[in-house]
Amino acid sequence: MQSVKSVPVEIYCRVLKVASHITEAIINDDKVMHQVHVQRLRSLYDEYIITNGGAHPFLIETIADFTEDLPEAVMWYQLAIKESAKYPDEPVYTKQISAGERLIFCSNRSMHEQAAAFLTDGHRGALEEEDWEWIGRSGDLLEQMP
Repeated sequence: MQSVKSVPVEIYCRVLKVASHITEAIINDDKVMHQVHVQRLRSLYDEYIITNGGAHPFLIETIADFTEDLPEAVMWYQLAIKESAKYPDEPVYTKQISAGERLIFCSNRSMHEQAAAFLTDGHRGALEEEDWEWIGRSGDLLEQMP
């Protein structure tokens, strides 16, 4: 099961705070504050790149989660997957399943194939980790594949 133990507390707290503000802006349908907080999240990324030479995959995945543009979101998920290799305890399957979820409803056939690959790999990873929430989520999405 995925654990936040793999995410340093300082990063986790900072990302969670900004993500909470983004969620609140979405709930309140406040587009201005939504953009302000999305930009804050991206500024955190820039800060970690400058100070550490890279960013934790948890931060990158959170950026992907709040990116509206589909190709850009998938790019962020792919970067988070790549960066996860540097963190042995960081789960990849959450990123794969989330990327697949974003691609599944596209009308483009090649994106369906990419979604299927992400979801299949993510489902396998969730099974290996016995993460029942993500197993269920990926299973449901695989059943919805066109």
